[in-house]
Amino acid sequence: MPGDARRPDLSREPYVNARTAAEYLSVSRKKLQSLARRGEVPAHAIGTGPRKMWRFLLSELDSWMQSGVTSAQPPRSSRGGNA
Repeated sequence: MPGDARRPDLSREPYVNARTAAEYLSVSRKKLQSLARRGEVPAHAIGTGPRKMWRFLLSELDSWMQSGVTSAQPPRSSRGGNA
């Protein structure tokens, strides 16, 4: 039935769990969950209290990563010696 509010829109991007999102970012699941708790990454909490479950949209994580393409310090030279 078109327009049925009970049926999910399957054309939308699915939410992924912390393990999948962490693999996408090449970080540990615990690190990603810590970043989510501190509000440092785009994340969607399920539940309340200190033991929330987190879900992520890979497109939001990708945009977040691309928006932070800067370096606080120039890369260090791999050669020994004084500069």
